[in-house]
Amino acid sequence: MTPRHRHHSMGGALLFIFLLIAAASCDGPDTETQLQGQWKNGDGNLIRFAGEEKAFIGQEGLSGEGECRYTIEGDSVRVRTLPGDDQSVNVYFMHLAGDTLYLDAISLERPGQRQTIGGEELARRTGKPAYKLHFTRIAENAP
Repeated sequence: MTPRHRHHSMGGALLFIFLLIAAASCDGPDTETQLQGQWKNGDGNLIRFAGEEKAFIGQEGLSGEGECRYTIEGDSVRVRTLPGDDQSVNVYFMHLAGDTLYLDAISLERPGQRQTIGGEELARRTGKPAYKLHFTRIAENAP
C-alpha cells in the first residue's frame, strides 16, 4: 500500500469512528430520564418515578402511595417495594420500549419463600389480557 493509500484508509477509519460516536450520542434521552413521571396500566395501577432510585406505587381512586426503590440496567427496570410489617416484598421486572413500560414478571417474596410469575402467566391467572398489565405514561397535572 502506498503512503497515499494508507492516508485515505486511516481517514476512512477515523471518519467511521467519528460517525459511530456521533450516532451513539444521538440516541435520545436515557432510560432514567424517560421514566420520570407518572405511569398507569389498564387496571388503574399507578407508578410514579421520582428520580434518585425512588418510585411510588398506588391505585387510581385510592389515596396514598407506597414507596419503592428502582434500578435500571439498559432498558430493563426493576421496582422493589419496601418491606412491609410482615417483611414481604414485591419486585416488578419491566422493560421500557417507547412510551410503554412492559411488565415482564413479578416476584412475590415472603419470609422463607419466593415465587416469580411471568407477565403472560400473570395475565392468564388473573384472566386479563396482557396489555392491561403494561404501563403507559400519563400527563402530569398542570400547576
